[in-house]
Formats: sequence, C-alpha cells, structure tokens
Amino acid sequence: DADTDADTDADTDGVSVLGPTSEALLLASSTVAVTWDTAGISSAVDIDLVAADGTVESVVGATGNIGSYDWSIPEDAALAEGYTLQVTDSADATLSGSAVDLTVGALVGFRWSGSEEEVLVVSPERDATSLLGTVGDLYYWSAQVLVDRVNDQLYVFGYDSAFVSKFYTLDMWTGTLVSDLTLTDPSSASGWQINSAGDLIGCRWSGTEEELVMFDRGTGTETAIGVVGDLQYWSSQTAIDNVQDRLYVVGWDSSSDGQLWVMDSVSGTLIDTIALTNASLSGIQLSPDGSQLLYGSWDGSEEKMVAVDVTTGAETELGTVGDLLYWSGQTVINPANDTMLFWGSNGTDDKVYEMDLATGAELSAWTVTNPIQAPRIVY
Repeated sequence: DADTDADTDADTDGVSVLGPTSEALLLASSTVAVTWDTAGISSAVDIDLVAADGTVESVVGATGNIGSYDWSIPEDAALAEGYTLQVTDSADATLSGSAVDLTVGALVGFRWSGSEEEVLVVSPERDATSLLGTVGDLYYWSAQVLVDRVNDQLYVFGYDSAFVSKFYTLDMWTGTLVSDLTLTDPSSASGWQINSAGDLIGCRWSGTEEELVMFDRGTGTETAIGVVGDLQYWSSQTAIDNVQDRLYVVGWDSSSDGQLWVMDSVSGTLIDTIALTNASLSGIQLSPDGSQLLYGSWDGSEEKMVAVDVTTGAETELGTVGDLLYWSGQTVINPANDTMLFWGSNGTDDKVYEMDLATGAELSAWTVTNPIQAPRIVY
C-alpha cells in the first residue's frame, strides 16, 4: 500500500498519498506529480521529503488541498534510497499520509570543464546541470562508464595527463572519488558490462579472436573466460540481461555478415549466434522485459528507433527519432517513466530526444546548450 500511515476508511479523516507510489524511482532535476486524496480535511496541506536518517526537507508548505502538486525536484537534491514523501494536514499534523522507500536517483553525464572531468546531474528538460563530483585526474578517455548498483559505485576507464592508464571508482550517490587504480597493462577491452555476479566483463581482441574477459577491480588484471564466436569486426555494442545471464554482442563475422552473439555472461560460454539483417546499430539498450534490443538506425532519410528480437533477430521499426541527423550513439533507458533518451543534433542544435518505449512515439525533443558524454541513470 502506497499509504502506510493514512486511514483507508473513507468516512474517517485522513490523507492517502496516491502518487508517487511506494518504492518509486524519482530523478533529481525532474518534475513529479504528487497526488493525494483526503477525507474530512478542507485546510491546506504540507508536503515534506523525509530522508532515511529522519532529516526533513519541505517540498511545499500550506499548498491548496486540491489533490495534486507538481514537484520540481532540485538538480542538487541528495541522491539516496529510503526516502519518505509525506502529505500532512497543515492544521493538524496527526493527519498524514505517505509513500515510503522512495529512491532519488539521477540522470548523470560527464563533461570536461577545461581543467577536470566533471560528473554532472543532468536535466535535458530544463537544460540544466549540477555538479556531482569530478573523476580525479582523468584527462583522456573513451567514455567507458559502468554503474554498479550493488556496490553503489561508478567505474571509469581512462588515462591521466601523463597517459598513465587508470581505473577510477566513484561513489555513485555523492560523486566522491573512492580510488584510482593504476593499470600496469592498459585495458584494450570495450563494451564493458557488469554481470549478475558483480564482475566486470568486456570484449578484447587477442590477435586471432575476440575474447570475453573478466576485469579484477582490485588488481586491474584481465582474465579470458570465453570467445565471442567468429566475431571479426564490431563497434563495441553490447547489452546485458542479468536476469537470464545473457550478454548480447553485435558485430560482423569474417564473411562480413551481421550477427548477434549471445554469451553466458557468467561462464563466458557462447550460447547462440543469430543472423541480423542490419548490424549497423547505435546506442543499444536492452528492453525492460529483456526480449528486445532497442537502438537507433539510419534508414537513408531519418533516424529510426528499432527493436531486434533477441531470440530470432527479427527487426521491428518502432518510430522516428524526431529530426535527429548526427549523433554518437548515446542513449539511456529511463526506468522512472519507461522512455529511451537519444543524444544528438539536428544539424543546428544539440538535442535530447525522449521516445516512448511502448509505442515508439517521440514524446519530447529538448534543445541543450551543454552536451554531455556517457549518460547513465544512477539509482
């Protein structure tokens, strides 16, 4: 029940919070509709956000008791789990309802400030950013970032100004640098993912074949655990399903035929090789139900949002990504509202396009003045 404190008897004075529901994900720098129902209350209500440690922050005080309020979550909101959202009768604090176990996460991205690599909380809708942290002495990199939601960390591969290869670990909630491990043998792997065992896995060319390797976060060593079939050419496009323990790798074989290689993401065993009509995919994401790979593909005149069935390779065109003309394949799936975001340009302006996962419809296209790299959702 989203309202654990309110009396559910319609004939009894009380407050019931209808939305957001308990255990919901909310993103900093977004707007959330707070909705509620009251019985026997005619006065205004107070809305408060209560952190896990009991700290109370007012969302709004004495707002009209009309059953809804659009809450603009600040860009600098403290990212954390365990929040409670309370709606309380302004005249009687004993009449209160709540939604519990909320997470305030964020869309984050990376941008060079001129002197350091910043981690930013990003709002395409508001064209706003807020500094979360900096990636130590990172100077050169290829935008390889992983979110470890088990250990609450961000991992970044890159180099310092002396071109020393490093593996940076940051606290994903605060942006604080936890460690920077110097890599004796710089990693040439790409397409990094985190499997269900918590291991970092990526793909590396051995000289004769594409290996699936496991990265040790403590020592920086890589160990081959499998071979990605006859993969010869690719653009580092992978997706992982940690429910089914599947790693999907897209590329071309030695005959230049497009293929989808399906690997066991824990053991490294090759499970299947599925022919693809089109392997020129960009911005691959796994659909929430794990049945499809979602990506962008140019059809000759416009960028399409396309889905590929992970068992058959069959393609389904879902929609057109607005007026997108140029891009670097940067996408994220936003689990807070079941959308997919595409970063690109229409040739004049940098934009972020918001696409509905269910229908493929374009919901929004926001012009942004400060583009970022490696967008990720932290929660």
